[in-house]
Amino acid sequence: MIQALDLEPVEERGGVNHSISISIPETPKIEIRLALNAAIKAQARTSFMCDTAEQAEAMAAYAAPLLSGHRRIAYERAEAGKWGRPDA
Repeated sequence: MIQALDLEPVEERGGVNHSISISIPETPKIEIRLALNAAIKAQARTSFMCDTAEQAEAMAAYAAPLLSGHRRIAYERAEAGKWGRPDA
């Protein structure tokens, strides 16, 4: 079963936005870093598709300091298209 890790910009308002998806472990580290830099620049939603929960947690720990302007959201919320502040 695929484990998803979803991050959205802190200022996410929902609706149409840029999105970046990264496959783990298939994507080389240099490409992960390039994708995260692109996510910062574009204020893009970022998803990691991982083979295991351990990979997803490792990517969360790796990405958190790099994507300090993003926050983690539940996969179910992302799947339902409910991006943006839950209280908005």
